[in-house]
Amino acid sequence: MSRINLEDTKLYDPMVCMGLKIRSLVQTIAAAFTIDRDMPTLISLDATATARDVTLPTAEEGLTFLINNMSTGEAALTIKNPATTTIGDLLQGEMGIAFVSGGVWYHRLIGAST
Repeated sequence: MSRINLEDTKLYDPMVCMGLKIRSLVQTIAAAFTIDRDMPTLISLDATATARDVTLPTAEEGLTFLINNMSTGEAALTIKNPATTTIGDLLQGEMGIAFVSGGVWYHRLIGAST
């Protein structure tokens, strides 16, 4: 019987129909928060009443995180790369995407509540 080797498999140009299920993390944070590379793709953080720093893991091609600021106290999240350089901010109710391209972290705002 033969075995298929799935090491380093890649999926090119996928088309997702009827929705996509991804793992998520919902957490209240009382201090600076560091994202681990193995955390879920969707991360919802509640910083309550104080602004908090969110540090991304070491840049690795393909890493992507959707970060949601669900703060109940108008606290902002400051998104930082591993060198602690600010690459973006999320105000209460905003969601952003952090992704690696060419070995560099980027952050873009993708939505805000009204």
